[in-house]
Amino acid sequence: MTVPVSNATKGPPLWRVVLAAAFVQNVSTGLLFGTFGTILFALEDWFRADRGQSSLTISLAVLTLSLTAAWMGKVIGRRPLRAFMILGCVMSAAGFGLLSIANDVWQLWGIYLLLLGPGAGFCGVLAANTLAASWADDASRGRALGWVNAPILVTIAPLASEAGLTHLGLQGFFLICAVLPLLMIPAVMSVHERVPAVEGAGNAPKGKRIIFTGLLFLLVLIIGVISGGGMLKVSHMIPLVTAQGHSFSSANWLISIAGLVGIFGSIIFGWIADRFGAAEALATNAALQAISWTILLIPVAYGWLILDAVIVGLCGGGLQAVIGTLLARLFGMDNFSRIYGLLSLLTLPFLFGIPWFAGLLFVKSGGYFLPISLQIFAFLAAAVGALAVARHQKQKVS
Repeated sequence: MTVPVSNATKGPPLWRVVLAAAFVQNVSTGLLFGTFGTILFALEDWFRADRGQSSLTISLAVLTLSLTAAWMGKVIGRRPLRAFMILGCVMSAAGFGLLSIANDVWQLWGIYLLLLGPGAGFCGVLAANTLAASWADDASRGRALGWVNAPILVTIAPLASEAGLTHLGLQGFFLICAVLPLLMIPAVMSVHERVPAVEGAGNAPKGKRIIFTGLLFLLVLIIGVISGGGMLKVSHMIPLVTAQGHSFSSANWLISIAGLVGIFGSIIFGWIADRFGAAEALATNAALQAISWTILLIPVAYGWLILDAVIVGLCGGGLQAVIGTLLARLFGMDNFSRIYGLLSLLTLPFLFGIPWFAGLLFVKSGGYFLPISLQIFAFLAAAVGALAVARHQKQKVS
């Protein structure tokens, strides 16, 4: 499958935009989310935190990442996108650097809340997807976003994190992570900002007004439930699998397998969104995850866990491409960055609350059966909701 070619005039080839956006997206989100499950036990040991406290850490980062994205969605087009992305690189580097000398749980929370979350927010999902979506045309947007969101670094991050912890310890590992965001700056400097659909995206008169309708709130519920489930999986996968009697390395390999197939999932679901419809692709994504998560309800052989990692990896990797394509078709590119940022804010309770709530349920119930069961039902409800959105689109067209 080839990267689609842009039909935009007076601009760089789409493949060049996609390459830069994919690199920045991968490093920013890979360092924040791709490493967290692997270092969870080390964080608990070093900062003397229980499972609820450690789960809160990533939720705090999601909180400020979402708030940052919501604010950026309003001002992109009136402020240089490149400046935001460089700021995000610097904040991420500073955050990981400070983690190498932190020694208390409140310092851990503060760094994830005030530096790592906003850092990923400034240079990650919203910026990268806005850039690529704006250059692509409607027929190729899903595939372009599929390449941008392919989780290449998330595949490498768990194994690299395990090796880093083994040879360097937690503090040495954080120092390595502090250097990597700075390597994004040359890619950020290559960003071409003469994108017609982005210019004025933060200026309300140039786009249709975003109205708080039932459709918007339905999208919030659907995307919040699916994204929150992904956050639950990232933060709890290793403790869940090791609690079933498997080794830490075996659990860590599952994260890498999910990341590897997520690369293909991003491209495949981007193609599905272009070919069959973004809402249909979203419903398929949620239904497949509901089915696959049943594997996690009871202890099973490692082969079944690999199957779950493959299916969930495909779905998780493809989610952002589907969401971006759906938002562009429902609200138009003039509103893309604003609606993307707004949804980041409105889905925040799900991304913040689901991993943390799962940790609390684990502590209270003594296992993962209850939180996993609740998430399966939530996936099924999201699939039904996505089908309702698909039906709404067809009625609108007809």
